[in-house]
Amino acid sequence: MNQSISKSIIFALGLLALISTHNAVAEVAIIVHPSNESTIDIGIIKKLFLGKKKSFSNGTSVHLFIQKGDMGEEFTKKFLSRSPSQFKAYWAKRTFSGKGKPPKSLSNSIAIKEMVAATPNAIGFIDANEVDASIKVVVSQ
Repeated sequence: MNQSISKSIIFALGLLALISTHNAVAEVAIIVHPSNESTIDIGIIKKLFLGKKKSFSNGTSVHLFIQKGDMGEEFTKKFLSRSPSQFKAYWAKRTFSGKGKPPKSLSNSIAIKEMVAATPNAIGFIDANEVDASIKVVVSQ
């Protein structure tokens, strides 16, 4: 194989990797049960997922669901300004000191969507591409 073909292949693979990495960043949709009429903004979302607020504006206690993997990482960065390891350490400290329990962790957007659709006082996040009529989006980023 000559040198110009090798350089072309390396360039093409690098470009493909760059495009793949760019597409991996998904839009995160914060979802609630369709019947939830509470006022929810980014500040409330942060307080809920950090355990500083335990109920919606209508007074019902909240059930939090988070997702493992890339979507969870995207959520913690975009909405909580933390890395996944910082989020985990934060909740370990709160749990150890008796200040609360971390959100329930589920494996994927489908599981989160099913739990939120079945639980009137739930909040979670999914890939925005997974949104359907079974849930209500309150914030998307």
